[in-house]
Amino acid sequence: METSELVAAIADAENERDWARLSELFDEQVTIVHPGIGPVVGRDANISVMQFIIGAIEGYTRTTEGLVVDGDRGAFRFAIAGKHAGDLPGFPETGDAVDISGAMFFRVFGERLVEETELLNNDSTRNLSLR
Repeated sequence: METSELVAAIADAENERDWARLSELFDEQVTIVHPGIGPVVGRDANISVMQFIIGAIEGYTRTTEGLVVDGDRGAFRFAIAGKHAGDLPGFPETGDAVDISGAMFFRVFGERLVEETELLNNDSTRNLSLR
């Protein structure tokens, strides 16, 4: 699987809430730095965090654009849309529509994600912090 296909498959699995498929795309010891949460190590732990985040955003949809790949590393911009229907770290539930944007930097090995750091565009979360 090409890296671009892996990135697309991860986004599709997130959007479809296909946790079994997502598990297949993550290395067993995947490390993801989640904004507001910090680094989380392990496939199951990261899927639990993602379920929590996605569960707090009703109608969660993530899109990606601008993918750049260099060997086993890459980066892309993302946007998350939905309704803020549950508490997130540092952001109590508002019930408002969200359009969160940011960037992800990642490393793959053997057709699986092994490392990822997610950064949020603070301007895109401003409406979450103003109640």
